[in-house]
Amino acid sequence: MSSASAHPETVPPASAPSVFLSYASEDRTAVRRLRDALAAGGLEVWYDENELGGGDAWDQKIRRQIRECDYFMPVISAATEARKEGYFRREWRLATERTLDMADDVMFLLPVVLDDTADAGARVPERFVTVQWLRCPGGEPTPALAALAARALSAATTRLRPAAPPPIPSHDPPPFPLPPRPCRRSALRRRRPTIRTRRRRCRRSRILPTTRTSAK
Repeated sequence: MSSASAHPETVPPASAPSVFLSYASEDRTAVRRLRDALAAGGLEVWYDENELGGGDAWDQKIRRQIRECDYFMPVISAATEARKEGYFRREWRLATERTLDMADDVMFLLPVVLDDTADAGARVPERFVTVQWLRCPGGEPTPALAALAARALSAATTRLRPAAPPPIPSHDPPPFPLPPRPCRRSALRRRRPTIRTRRRRCRRSRILPTTRTSAK
């Protein structure tokens, strides 16, 4: 039916970029091969192997995973072409709506075709036709699929790499130029008038001896 959770035996650590597999239940066997190949390439695969569908909680989980996944891989086949309805079509629509907020050069939609279904006239959202389709007959891994997984892993790693922190500003006060130190000779010139002035004041304030005269 569609993907909802990752397979526990083949999924890399949770820190790996995630890819959401969306498919029709008729293609489950082929999708398992795709799942294993993508996991071997280092991607975290979100995939519901048991078709645990139904209920609001399940629907909310699907919506959250489509909103948070790094890549969305719709699996297209004669089975999806034959079905007029299916939950996978809701998943396709949700993924297409998410691309409305993305730049045109963002790598997100990764359509895979299991047979000779042509993109022209296919029952898929128009946005799917604007990106290149990868053909994996019967879900068998191909060199092109391995290259796609490697490119997706590299692109996600670059996209999630934190930017270099800005340099820490220095809180030291800016250096101020010191005033020029006066030379010894000029300092003495300034002190000499002060010494002469003090001597002059001392002479002026000296008390002269009093001369007594004898009475007549």
